Amino acid sequence: MKKFIPLILLIFILPLFSACGAAPEADTLKDVFYKPYTCKIAVNDGEDVYSASVTFDGEDSILTFSDPAILCGTGYGKGKDGGYIVYNDLKIPLDENSDGKIVRGVSVWHKMMKPDKEYGVRSSTENNKKVYIMSDGKTEYVFDAETDTPVNIKDGDITITFTEFIKTNDKPSESAGEDLTGGT
Repeated sequence: MKKFIPLILLIFILPLFSACGAAPEADTLKDVFYKPYTCKIAVNDGEDVYSASVTFDGEDSILTFSDPAILCGTGYGKGKDGGYIVYNDLKIPLDENSDGKIVRGVSVWHKMMKPDKEYGVRSSTENNKKVYIMSDGKTEYVFDAETDTPVNIKDGDITITFTEFIKTNDKPSESAGEDLTGGT
């Protein structure tokens, strides 16, 4: 009987160690898209390729194109009051039925960057880096396991690759220096 006690303890303790390396819950990964951030993305939409930056302040998400050159500086915003086009300081509201009519891609990309379904999560390795893959069977989100930031999103013939992703907070850092960008 004394020989079985360590074996029984081992059976109950080993699963605790293997759970430490488990993938996080999908809600934890999705949370990064619902807190303020800025990022740069490259989008392959079928045969078309785009580059853009995205800012999300907690309410409005604005995607501003940097490539192709003809779209450079033009943005598409989405917020609680609906969609709008942005160019420099000009903001043109869109009616609620224009999502699919203006630019199919931009509307779909915004939806892809706001995951709202039930997803399964698994751990994997890509390019010798540990990643978490969140999927609903159709759309796949890949996150860097070290930083929990998105690497890419794939849905059909659309791939959004994050070339930079910076989580921002709504409070300035206490260690932040003087704002040198403003003023006269």
